[in-house]
Formats: sequence, structure tokens, C-alpha cells
Amino acid sequence: MEATGRLRQVLSVIARCASSSVASGRQRVAGGRLRGQLQALGHQQKPVASDWCLRSKTGSIGRKSLGALQAWGPSSVAPALVTTRSTYFGLRALNTQSQTARETPIQDTAEGSAETPYQPVKDAPPKSDPNYPWKWNSFLPEHTYKPNLNVNLKRHVQPTGLSDRFAYYTVKFLRFFADSFFRKRYGHRAVVLETVAAVPGMVGGMMLHLQCLRRFQQSGGWIRVLLEEAENERMHLMVYMSIAQPTWLERALVITAQAGFFSFYTLLYTISPKTAHRMVGYLEEEAIVSYTEYLKEIDEGRTPNIPAPPLAIDYWQLGPDAHLREVVLATRADEAHHRDVNHLRANLIKARRGDPAPYAALKHGDVDPHKFGA
Repeated sequence: MEATGRLRQVLSVIARCASSSVASGRQRVAGGRLRGQLQALGHQQKPVASDWCLRSKTGSIGRKSLGALQAWGPSSVAPALVTTRSTYFGLRALNTQSQTARETPIQDTAEGSAETPYQPVKDAPPKSDPNYPWKWNSFLPEHTYKPNLNVNLKRHVQPTGLSDRFAYYTVKFLRFFADSFFRKRYGHRAVVLETVAAVPGMVGGMMLHLQCLRRFQQSGGWIRVLLEEAENERMHLMVYMSIAQPTWLERALVITAQAGFFSFYTLLYTISPKTAHRMVGYLEEEAIVSYTEYLKEIDEGRTPNIPAPPLAIDYWQLGPDAHLREVVLATRADEAHHRDVNHLRANLIKARRGDPAPYAALKHGDVDPHKFGA
């Protein structure tokens, strides 16, 4: 019974210390507000009597409490003081949270939220789970989209200046070799050229990423756009690998061309990013021409209009009865989108403008390079 009584006395002392500390804190806030009102009226700052009285009272209570705790011996004082501080800060934190909850209204972000380019899979098991409801390893459900088939296929940027002409005629030179090697084998042409087409986006995103790190600046979303371009070109390769298997000669050509083009484009991007992006824009213009000829071969019956690979159906959200023609249309729309994005980036660099990437660039929408992203 005696131990229980002593414990109750200790708890009473702790409670008085905590309550007096909280009261002192509230009174300090009230005193500060009163001082602010006096200063606004032109009066000099004066001590507030109620604040002084409460501080004195609190100090006496604290001294009495400390003396009562010390009567129990050094072994009991430290735990009690620790408990007192914990109770004090706990009450202050609870008071702060309640004030924040009253000042900040709770908003439901599930309704009325803006649509984002990448929608994550909700209520799905981990992707390492064998029962994960997705059958493809090359891309995820949030990476699928519907291609913009209404894109302007005839949009062209006239080369102006030495750097633009260098990019334009370099692409024409590379086009000559591609036509001589592949001729009408557009399926094999797509497989080989997509391995090279995926290089510029990765190099551009990497170089811009390093530049932003060096300069401590934002990218304006351009890193995401360029890496998305590289990912999209890689998916083109995965799709056409289901249509045409490369020969051993074409595989050797891929290794050689990728190594050479990667080194060349990295050096070009280091020297002149504008020229590098302009070259990609002209490369995509030639890709549009190639896929247009591919469609002509299909429409005229020289190339069988086989059913679309399941990978392409899921990636572009095509109909279950889609065929090769729909796949080529989706691929050509993607190439037109990359053309406009790279021409826009080159125009912005040329005009020394730091406009962020347009939202349509991440949504595979229509991007006009002549508007400078405005």
C-alpha cells in the first residue's frame, strides 16, 4: 500500500509538470500575440503581467516538483524526468497535429485528379509473383497506349544553316546504304534499323541527365521524353522480331552499326546537341517514308497482311483481330511523333529557350515543332 501511494504521488508530480509546461507554452503564444498588437498600435514592447505571473507560478511548481522527485533518491529522479519530457513533447505534438488538421482540409485525390502519362497497376500482386496478371516481360501495363493515327505525316523542317544541312545530308547518305542493302525486305529492314533508332533517345537522355547534374538544374521533363523515345523504339524491335527473324549477316550488321552509330552520335551530341536532335528528326522523316512504302506493299498484296503479333496488340491496345497493317500504322505514327519531338528540341536549343517538354510529348500526342512548346 505504501509503494502504491508513493507511485501515485510520482504520477501526480509528473502530470503537474506536463500540464504546467503546456500552459506555459500556450501563454507564451498569447503573450506574443498581445505584444504584436501593442507594436501595431505604436506602443513600445512591454512585459505582460499575466505572462510574468504564469511563468513565475510555473517555475515554482517546477521547483517544487523537482524537490519532491529528488526526495525519492537519484535512482528515481532520472526516469521521472525522462517521463516528464516525453509527456510534455507528446502533448505538444498532439496539439500541433490537431491544429494542422483543423487548418488543412482533407481533400480526396481520387476524384478530380489530373490524368498522368503513366497509370500504375492497382491492387496487383508483386511483379515477381508467378501469378502476376501480365504475360509480357518486355513492358508493363502502364506503358501501353493508343497511337495517334491522326498525326501530320507531311510535316518537314527545312534545313537552315551549316549544322542543319550536315544533319540532313548525313541522313540521306545513310538512307542510300539502307535502300541498297534491304531493298523491299521491309520486315528485316525494321528489325535492323530499330536497333539503331533506339540509340539517340538513350544517348540524349543520358547526356542531358549528366548536364543537369553538373549545372544543378531541372530538365523540364526532357530526360523522361528522350528515354521514353528509346524505350518505344526498343518495343518496335520486339514487335518486328515476331514478324521477321534476322539472319546471321543482319545480326553482325546490328553489332557493327550499333557500336559505330553510338560512338558517332555521342560525339555529335557532345559537340552540338542541336545538330544531334535535328539529325534524329530527319532520320524519323525517312522512317515515315519507309513505313509508308511498307504499307503500300501490304495494300498491293506483295506482302501478306498476317495477323498482328499478340505483343503488338497489347502494347498499342489494338483490336483482337488486328493485322500487320495496323501494326505498321501504329509504328509510323510513333516515328512521326519522334520526328516532331526532336525537331522541337532542336528548335528550342537553337533559340536558346528552356521551355519544358510539352505534355503531349509523354502522351504520344500531337507536337508542333514550330510552336516552340508554347
